[in-house]
Amino acid sequence: MLATGQGVEVRRYWDLPSGPDLAGNEAEQRARTKDLLKAAVRRHLMSDVPLGVFLSGGIDSSLIVALMSEMVSEPIKTFAVGFAEEGFNEFPHSRLVAQKFGTDHLEVELHPDQFFDALPDLVWHYDEPISLPASIPLYFLSRETKGKATVILTGEGADELFLGYAQYDVMQRQARLAALFSGICPSPLRRSVLRAAQSVLGEDRMLLQRLAMEPDALAASFIEWIPRELAAELCAPGPASAGNSSSAVDAARAMFRSGPQDRDFLSRVTYMDFKAFLITLLMKQDKMSMAASIESRVPFLDHDLVEYGYRLPTPQKLSRGIGKKILKDIAAEYFPREFLHRKKQGFPVPVIPWLTQSATRARFEEVILDRRTVSRGIFDQHLVERALRRFRDGEGEENRSAAYFIWNLVNFELWQRVFLDQVPAAISTRPSLSAPVSALRIRA
Repeated sequence: MLATGQGVEVRRYWDLPSGPDLAGNEAEQRARTKDLLKAAVRRHLMSDVPLGVFLSGGIDSSLIVALMSEMVSEPIKTFAVGFAEEGFNEFPHSRLVAQKFGTDHLEVELHPDQFFDALPDLVWHYDEPISLPASIPLYFLSRETKGKATVILTGEGADELFLGYAQYDVMQRQARLAALFSGICPSPLRRSVLRAAQSVLGEDRMLLQRLAMEPDALAASFIEWIPRELAAELCAPGPASAGNSSSAVDAARAMFRSGPQDRDFLSRVTYMDFKAFLITLLMKQDKMSMAASIESRVPFLDHDLVEYGYRLPTPQKLSRGIGKKILKDIAAEYFPREFLHRKKQGFPVPVIPWLTQSATRARFEEVILDRRTVSRGIFDQHLVERALRRFRDGEGEENRSAAYFIWNLVNFELWQRVFLDQVPAAISTRPSLSAPVSALRIRA
């Protein structure tokens, strides 16, 4: 915002750079990327208070610890959160890193009662419905960090900048198929061909729908939490559904289109994700850490590194289905191949296993089916009850989709109770944020 003689002018002071891919060979680009990341980490180490790292055991946070170990003399304080459910924590991987670099390591194990009890209070801290289940363990990790470290470095932003999510490879392949389909099938025939294919394979085959999409719509379809058709059907007739039209501006598609026109498809996806999805992740990180009075810092989003990394050729970031290729090449200086190339977990939270437990599911159903919730008249109750049945009876992707749909409905209702009704919003009678968690300190 800039004050002028005629008033106030709103102007963007920074943006991802335009221009063609950077020239140079892989070795030069890898060395330059490492130098920029080291400089970013060093800048983020400036602090007058104790400092540590949220160490998931993934490539990003592990690489930060490796670089920090070359810059500090005291043991690095590292913190990890996980769950008892098999496949939903990376404790073995974070322990490996902690042991390799001799960190002062703390593990926090979170259980379902603690998770769900905390929701109303954390909705208050969040100021809006909590869309990402990972926000809750992040709060508990921050809470256990308090008193041991006040400033925390995290690996946020690396996946968006260096194409680390598995969906980027899927997006690229589907965009190529859509371009091929568009080239061989005349426009008037495309819809008819797709309808015929859907009649055989089923209406919910997303790949078929994406074959007819323009690049911006295809990219945006990957970050829709609830498909727009379902969202339109969800809202009951009345004021709540007013303005819900297919002609409404799609912000994500607009962001994709406003990206550099001289870059390839995935570079423009990166631009969109920086403007849309990454904002959600950073808000999660900031609000949940600040709820525990912890400052989090993100070296991978240092502007010098972002400006350079964004202009790297896509094959340096995603090659033969391997995301974050250049980061993994750098990390190979510190970690074995099997550590670097294992299946990506992200930040998994066992919401679906928990909701399959009848006692836990009952707590969610109690909120969704409560008389106060139904009386608002916002949602089509038949569709809500259908989603509950789909979750109880479905399998695989249908089960997963229904679970996160239910998650969003519950959080929206809790938000209304906290901020609009101004009455207790608890889905449990037990206190939420004061309950102890299982914490194990490991001096590696």
